Amino acid sequence: MNGMAWVGVALLAAVRPGQEDPSTILERRCVECHNPAKRKGGLDLTTREGLRKGGQSGPAVEPGPPERTLLWRLVAHEEEPFMPHRAPKLPPASLRALREWLAAGAPYARSPLKVPEAPAERHWAFRPPARPEPPEVRDASWVRTPVDRFILAALESRGWTPSAPADRRRLIRRVFFDLWGLPPSPEEIEAFVNDPAPEAYERLVDRLLAGPAFGERWARHWLDVARYADSDGYRFDNDRKHAWPYRDFVIRAFNEDLPFDTFVRWQIAGDELAPGNPLAAAATGFCTAGPVQERQSADAPRNQERNRYDELDDVLSTLGQGFLGLTLGCARCHDHKYDPIPTREYYRMLAAFIDTRRREVPLVPPAEAEAWRRLEEEYQARVAPLRRELEAFLSRAREPLFRRKVQALRIREEDREILLAPRDPSNQRQQELLTVHQKELRVSEAELRGSLSPAERAEWDRRAAAIREAERGRPPAPPFGLVLTDAGPEPSRSPLLERGEVDAKKELLTLGFLSALGDPEPRLSRPPGARTSFQRAALAEWLTDVERGAGALLARVIVNRLWQHHFGEGLVRTPNDFGAQGERPTHPELLEWLASELVRRGWRLKEIHRLILTSAVYVQDTSASPGPVREDPENRLLARRRPRRLEAEALRDALLAVSGRLNPKMYGPGVKVPIPAEAIITRTEGEHHYPRDVRESPEVWRRTVYVFVKRSVPYPLTEVFDAPSPSASCGRRVSTTVAPQALALLNDPFVRGCAWDFADRVLREAGPGAGARIERAWALALGRAPTPREREAAEEFLGRAADERRGLADLGHTLFMTNEFAYVD
Repeated sequence: MNGMAWVGVALLAAVRPGQEDPSTILERRCVECHNPAKRKGGLDLTTREGLRKGGQSGPAVEPGPPERTLLWRLVAHEEEPFMPHRAPKLPPASLRALREWLAAGAPYARSPLKVPEAPAERHWAFRPPARPEPPEVRDASWVRTPVDRFILAALESRGWTPSAPADRRRLIRRVFFDLWGLPPSPEEIEAFVNDPAPEAYERLVDRLLAGPAFGERWARHWLDVARYADSDGYRFDNDRKHAWPYRDFVIRAFNEDLPFDTFVRWQIAGDELAPGNPLAAAATGFCTAGPVQERQSADAPRNQERNRYDELDDVLSTLGQGFLGLTLGCARCHDHKYDPIPTREYYRMLAAFIDTRRREVPLVPPAEAEAWRRLEEEYQARVAPLRRELEAFLSRAREPLFRRKVQALRIREEDREILLAPRDPSNQRQQELLTVHQKELRVSEAELRGSLSPAERAEWDRRAAAIREAERGRPPAPPFGLVLTDAGPEPSRSPLLERGEVDAKKELLTLGFLSALGDPEPRLSRPPGARTSFQRAALAEWLTDVERGAGALLARVIVNRLWQHHFGEGLVRTPNDFGAQGERPTHPELLEWLASELVRRGWRLKEIHRLILTSAVYVQDTSASPGPVREDPENRLLARRRPRRLEAEALRDALLAVSGRLNPKMYGPGVKVPIPAEAIITRTEGEHHYPRDVRESPEVWRRTVYVFVKRSVPYPLTEVFDAPSPSASCGRRVSTTVAPQALALLNDPFVRGCAWDFADRVLREAGPGAGARIERAWALALGRAPTPREREAAEEFLGRAADERRGLADLGHTLFMTNEFAYVD
């Protein structure tokens, strides 16, 4: 056999169908360093001659078994320096291909191998962590924190000067709404204004950061990102009775200043990283917070599988946007068109969730949960037979009524026969008919009782009383949470779906991460005896690893979110997209410095809040010189402060606070507030139907973060003021100004009720006389005294009122509708 024929046969033997070409492995992993130009270690791998020649360590290959060759010992990590240099070990499939290639004589499919081009400059968001020094500035007297140096340097480069500080009356209102989402009381305002201490503002900031209302305010920002709601969404939109512990976890985490890296890790794998910690388990509600299709037994398996992948995509997409500011979901069907996110890496990350399950579990220590389960099993053993007997008794009485209702329906005869047939959950047509005609076919309790004889009704009552008596002995249930866990301990693989189609499954992929952000191989292994795979834990560790993972980008994204909520816009105006299609930062060095400072300070967010809040740029007034106003109308360089309208929740909370209605109760299940019947358009029935009879009461006058969020029934007052849909992650709310907002404030019964209670509060707290009441009304609503013109107009208005209480209610209602009430400068 001649030499060329031998090479051809060897090449055929070295590359199996579907196996990666060894030449491609060398091109991707080796020749970037070992080429004629660089020759690291004196080795050139672009040709077979260079391979046989070897380098400074001797021949790279030798005749005989592959294990004898230096190349194999290095890539198999049997001898140092391990190869590829400073990179993960090659995957098993690649190692097998190289071993077989070496055994076949190391033929080259093409020669010379292609040397990859020098990589272009990495996108700013994907670069390694950096810590720039705060720049020198000419007017160092303006600087209060290092943050100011970055801002002032940009202004001075244009010859601009920042605005003067705001007066204390405006400043306390600004920082109260910023940190608590509530207005300061008149007494708090006066105490701050009259405090002569130069550090009075810093003390105020520390007090607000330490207050419980801080977590309630800032949790709302994160819940937007996490697409939190108390119902499933989609067609049936069933209520989630145990979703609220995740919301409470977020509030507690912000109040307790849980390090942000722990905050992130727990939301992905709290059950694995802190087993037995109820708060960590509740944190995984981040992964269960998205909308899900209710699985119907009649659904085709293919539809169920497609819905499952939609659910998994929602988890991974929200993780990408929320933590990394990346649109990972774009890689579900094809390689990302703009960012270095291959479809293969999308499905490798998906492996962390491929075998997860949503469960409702007790949020108490394991021993307490086990004790409750034993008592609950004993209770169910007593009650279940009684319930089955009663249901069998009622079913026999209900069946004739049901059949008569079916006969009364105006439907095709074949559909009538399907409905009258025995119930079969797998009969899709029967299930559809029962859903469509559920109202007409429902047998009410009154109808059922009316169809029974006196003896049968007495029997019903006797059985029901026996059940009620048995139910009195039920052990009190601990709080439950809707959490995420694995189906079992074995690591799962994720099939690569071509074009995202469930019918086009390709190879099974092991867990991995984004190579553009660091080491794509997991480093955390499952502890012995663990009941879960710990793949989510490995993902959580990679997300927060600053050196080898995505930690640097994670830090950039969260400090940008803090900046956004303090100033109205982030340093990056696309907080959920730091990729190539997102906006570049206005102050990139400041973003890097803040991110590095967060990591340096142990990921404590409150310390970053304080750096920003006590800076000179934060306390600026809204006035500015003509230059910045003309050349920077959007105020991107922050030469002044821009007034900001309150978000929907803060506006409602402010109405509750100034009227004296606010119920300060924290935590627990969400409250369903009154919603007009015409706004309740939903297909949910029974216990999942939004009630039409809720009345205003202290129980529903809690902060808006505790209002029950039903995806199909948005709360009209918050919806009109731009509260986002909870069906997808929202990093930045739009802010519109439309006529329905004024109409809502004018006509909403809740707002009018607040106006009446505001009048009662003024009458209760102010001294006698119109003047004192006007003073108190302005102090409560706007935090200041009325101007002479406002006082005169208010006195005239109250003088014309037929009733003093109504006059004050109308006056308060007018104040609620002013720009000054809704805007903070």
